[in-house]
Amino acid sequence: MSHRINVIVHDDVWRFLKKVPQGERSRTINLALHEWAHKRRRLDAAAEMDWLRNDSAAQPVTTAEIVRGSEKTGTADTDGGARGRAGRLGHLEVGSPFRG
Repeated sequence: MSHRINVIVHDDVWRFLKKVPQGERSRTINLALHEWAHKRRRLDAAAEMDWLRNDSAAQPVTTAEIVRGSEKTGTADTDGGARGRAGRLGHLEVGSPFRG
């Protein structure tokens, strides 16, 4: 599904876009945004892994602990166990900057 948006761009970007054939502009912009978003997701994931790796408070969590945490809160594990682990790994609560 496509969506029409209005965007304000800097003059140097506009000069470049004017050189792109009119029928190709949307595809060019969409491809650039897609690549940027993919890179951003990878950087965010890497930052989260670095944070978890370097966090001295982070302790290994077993599958059983995640399941027990979900059972206590009455939630299904639809958020990757974040709510169930909040007691031990509060940094992964819903709303964390690392969650989409």
